[in-house]
Amino acid sequence: SESGCRSGGDPAKHRRQSERLGVPQERDYYPYWQPTEWRDAAVITSIPRHCDYYRQESQNVKERWYCRRSFDDLPPATLDESSQVPNTQKACEDAGDVWTEHQPWDIPPPECFGI
Repeated sequence: SESGCRSGGDPAKHRRQSERLGVPQERDYYPYWQPTEWRDAAVITSIPRHCDYYRQESQNVKERWYCRRSFDDLPPATLDESSQVPNTQKACEDAGDVWTEHQPWDIPPPECFGI
């Protein structure tokens, strides 16, 4: 199949399972800078000296900020940078939108394991 998996069916369904560390967006950009629905249970890293950072920056214990826009004002989805939702306070407020805090989950920080 296209993904190299042997189970057949939809190759996209199996692609993530065949990648060693998940999709790049998850692997390379943790901790996430925007709010997420996920609670962090554990972090496994090949750079154990980063464990304190991961634990301190987890949304379990630290708030996240995002630009809240009116759905009425959202342009059609494009790759044009001018139509994307701003990701800094200044850009958000300059666009007339509201920089909004999302409270931390108020649960313990994730465990962190070096490999």
